[in-house]
Amino acid sequence: MAVLYATSFEGGSVAYMILAGWTGSNLAIHSGTRVHRTLAGVGGSFAMDITGAGVLTRTPVFSTTSRWFHTYFAPQDADTPATAVFVFERSGAFTFTVRINPTGTIELIRGDTAGTVVATSAGVINRGVPHWLAIQLLAADAAGTCEVWSDGVLVVSFTGDTKAHTTLANWDQVRLVASGFSADHTIDDVIVTDSTTGRVVEHVAPVMVVDGVSSGNLTGVPVTGANRYQNVDEGGANGATSQTDYNQAVAVNDEDIYTLSDPPTPTSVLCAVFWAEAARSGGITQAEIRVESGATTVSGPVEVLPASDYEANFYIRETDPDTAAAWTAAGLNAAKAGIKFT
Repeated sequence: MAVLYATSFEGGSVAYMILAGWTGSNLAIHSGTRVHRTLAGVGGSFAMDITGAGVLTRTPVFSTTSRWFHTYFAPQDADTPATAVFVFERSGAFTFTVRINPTGTIELIRGDTAGTVVATSAGVINRGVPHWLAIQLLAADAAGTCEVWSDGVLVVSFTGDTKAHTTLANWDQVRLVASGFSADHTIDDVIVTDSTTGRVVEHVAPVMVVDGVSSGNLTGVPVTGANRYQNVDEGGANGATSQTDYNQAVAVNDEDIYTLSDPPTPTSVLCAVFWAEAARSGGITQAEIRVESGATTVSGPVEVLPASDYEANFYIRETDPDTAAAWTAAGLNAAKAGIKFT
């Protein structure tokens, strides 16, 4: 299986889906004004509407032909992950539930959380790290099916009665119900595909994060004296780039280049997605993502920054710029990335 790499949790997944021309996809979740959001440690359930602007609402609608639900899923506190529950519904009636326990086991439940457990995974997933989840559900009386895949591996499945109520078949709504709240959850890059499109198989995305400064001259604001990489929020504590600690350009051509965390060793690499968010800095209105590999430095397209708020920028490379060949684990390990204001 090819592997998609991103330079932050937020980055890359939907961007690559669009670039690759995937069909049958409804993209993104918004909450408030940000494209990435954690569920705050408060009670309640959050329904996901992916038909319009993608805003978390109480009245979502999915196409009734949809069969696969894909999303990134991660605990905000890796040491104490909480239970997370995906409840599938039809017209507001409970149909089927996928419950991910703090221990990493996954339970399939007919109905809501108080329903009948029909299958439990034999193994566990590591709840301390992010996962790319794919949940296939056909809600039907006798010929229903459910599969849960984590990072491209089938974890648990069931065939039989997957419909708790007696009238409506299928599902048109998903709610994420977080309980325990010793840790919040991050849900990102939701993609819904129909039975024809199926599972998005080449979409396992280990994440490389900024772990140090390589070069550059941006000024850390307002955290003076801090190593500048500590101001790069990787999504931020509240699921958005922080607007209180950041690195600021003073003049045109100011830039920062960062070292990145070491990736796991893949069998092959589909592409590397370099992601950054930036806002205008005084009269400096443009920015570009920079990537260093070996002796070669390349830049993504110049982005005109909006007059207010941050803008996400993506630079997708299917080849290593230093070798012009497919990325290798060693090449990714040595790569550096950052941003330049122009």
